[in-house]
Amino acid sequence: MVSKKFRKAINEYADTNELEIKILDNHAYDRSVVGVTTDGRLIYDYDKMVKEFMKDEDCDFTEAEEWIQYNTLRALPYFGENAPIIIYNINGILKYYGD
Repeated sequence: MVSKKFRKAINEYADTNELEIKILDNHAYDRSVVGVTTDGRLIYDYDKMVKEFMKDEDCDFTEAEEWIQYNTLRALPYFGENAPIIIYNINGILKYYGD
C-alpha cells in the first residue's frame, strides 16, 4: 500500500533528521505530497489532493473541494508552526486567472 510505504519513509526521514513532521490524516492526501521543507513541513499540492480525494471517495469535484476546504484547510492552524503547507499549482492559477 502506498500510504504505508510513504508514511514509513517520512517517519524514518523525520527520525534521521530530528524533525517533527505532521502528516494529514486522510491517506488519500499521501499521493499529493510534493516535497518537504528544510524545517520538516510537508508540502501538499491542492489540485492533487482534490483529484485523489475524488477518486478515493467516489465524489465529484465540488464535493471534494468542499470537504477539503471545510475539513482539512480549516484545521491547518491547529497544527501549530509545523503545519503542512498547501500549494496551489501555478498552472491551475494561470488556467483560471491568466489571459
